[in-house]
Amino acid sequence: MTNVDRDKNKDKNKDKNKDKNKDEYKNGKNLSDRTRAKKDLDMLRDRLDYFKKLMFDKKYSISFDWAERYYIDAGYYFKKRDYFTSFGCVNYGYGILDGILLYENKHI
Repeated sequence: MTNVDRDKNKDKNKDKNKDKNKDEYKNGKNLSDRTRAKKDLDMLRDRLDYFKKLMFDKKYSISFDWAERYYIDAGYYFKKRDYFTSFGCVNYGYGILDGILLYENKHI
């Protein structure tokens, strides 16, 4: 196979990937950074509320406090349009709560 043939194959694969990405976007898989960060921020808020509903905010007060602080930080970075850092904060907070919920067999 010559270099020209390899380049042609690369171009064909690029076109296939573009079409695939368009299909994923239509199906809601490719969200904008802002939309994804907002969605995850809302999910963490729901998880914090669920944690409170189970009264785990008192049983695991230090962990809950950390998760809530990560939520606040995520909101701060979201407002500054730093969606990458916001997403990271959400994941830390979510991970703290999720670990406890798994331990308590209350995972949703």
